[in-house]
Amino acid sequence: MAAVLVPMTASAHLLDRWIPKPSAWGVSILAWLVVGYWIPPRPQSKFTRWLILIVSLSLLMFLLATLFPDMF
Repeated sequence: MAAVLVPMTASAHLLDRWIPKPSAWGVSILAWLVVGYWIPPRPQSKFTRWLILIVSLSLLMFLLATLFPDMF
């Protein structure tokens, strides 16, 4: 997960030019964590459980970026 931190931040700032900041962070986190599922070694959890986890993390980031826009 730490390996996707830099690309996640870079893609969020790049997407920020076309879509609102909260949406850019949410989409970036969702996309990179879905990609991170297939980076070896694969997590022991099933994909559906992983998907629920990353969707909830993306929604949390969306809410944080909406409530505190200057934090990111």
